[in-house]
Amino acid sequence: RRVHGDSGALYNLGLMYEEGVCQPQGRPDYVQAFQAYRRAAERGDAAAQYQLGKMYAEGRGVEVNWGVAANLFDAAAQRGHTQAMYELGVILLEGREEGGVIANQASGMKLLQQAAASDHEGAVEFLKRLEGGKKKIGAKMIPGKK
Repeated sequence: RRVHGDSGALYNLGLMYEEGVCQPQGRPDYVQAFQAYRRAAERGDAAAQYQLGKMYAEGRGVEVNWGVAANLFDAAAQRGHTQAMYELGVILLEGREEGGVIANQASGMKLLQQAAASDHEGAVEFLKRLEGGKKKIGAKMIPGKK
């Protein structure tokens, strides 16, 4: 969902920089993408908040910062962004000690269930694997983790 006019344009500009569309050799420009996403996110654009969170989570254009990533995913999730719900849900289930994000399994499960209720395929599959494996959450018992 887009709000306030030019936030959508800024988000699209961020995508173009991230995909290298704005560069002669087609190389991504993560610094410019970050700036465009940041400006759109400040205007309340959930998609931009999510993309900015991914940049912090993956260290693209910025240093990895799980705390900031989680806050941005939370802002986007509160605006109904299902991928942000999924990402934050997984982060909260596992925690990110190196980023100061403490595991909160109840909140993580709630977010995953909300994303699944909105037909987010990743969340649906994640919850099926949890149920099918009857594994406890935490201590790296998440499906696909060791």
